[in-house]
Amino acid sequence: MARAKLEFEGFSEIAQRYIEFGANLRKGTEQALVATHEYITSNIEQVFTPSNMPAKGKYWTGKTLEKLRRQATVEWNGDVASVPVGFEIKEAGINSIFLMYGTPRHKPPMKAARGLYDAIYGKKTIENVRGIQEEVLYRGLENL
Repeated sequence: MARAKLEFEGFSEIAQRYIEFGANLRKGTEQALVATHEYITSNIEQVFTPSNMPAKGKYWTGKTLEKLRRQATVEWNGDVASVPVGFEIKEAGINSIFLMYGTPRHKPPMKAARGLYDAIYGKKTIENVRGIQEEVLYRGLENL
């Protein structure tokens, strides 16, 4: 399970504007994190096709995909908010980890599912997430 956070340049300026206008920064933050969760979840769902699985999906049943976190639940720890994305490890087991990283030390080695790691941690995904978060927060300011 991964966690998404609000991290982009200019966040402190946006936060200051929310405070100046008397807007609810907590609500805007939660909306941005929910949008982040939706984007990453859709990326994972697009990658989970038999052709991207190890052995061209020969042994793929789709049970791991059923354990994907589809509901965004924003968690607050003091002033820090995050949203869990990806698979619930307790339910999906270690299968999701094997699919993300492969099993290079196992004989015979299993390759990772193509694009799964990038769907969550990839450079393009991170850039798009920052853009989505910025857009949601700016939209919240425009609505004031």
